[in-house]
Amino acid sequence: MDIVLRIMPMFNCVPNIFSYSILFKGLCNEKRSQEALELIQVMVEHGGSCQPNVVSYSTVIDGLLKEGLVGKAYSLFCEMLQRGISPNAVTCSSIISGMCKAQSMDKSEEVLQQMLDRRILPDVTTYNSLI
Repeated sequence: MDIVLRIMPMFNCVPNIFSYSILFKGLCNEKRSQEALELIQVMVEHGGSCQPNVVSYSTVIDGLLKEGLVGKAYSLFCEMLQRGISPNAVTCSSIISGMCKAQSMDKSEEVLQQMLDRRILPDVTTYNSLI
């Protein structure tokens, strides 16, 4: 799939956030979340007009969590916050669920508090993870 990003310029096509989002989802579905994470880092370092958004981060965070890479998922969540990208309920619920499964209740509660501080309403998924 990532070959598409390399050949797009040959056809005068510039990848946009939708192109990247599809690639992130595909990589994560194929259990290649580490590659998706590296692609996010390339986008950030490149500093172009196409930067990762909340959907990009949420997709890769969820993929990392599904592969058991909880520490990397949490680090990416923190990076997202540092870059000023506000998480949504999906992002927060995903990271809370992953932290709970890893028995890291302190971080789960920290993310829940960040949700509340940002006025992001927890949903049923969020509460089910905490139970």
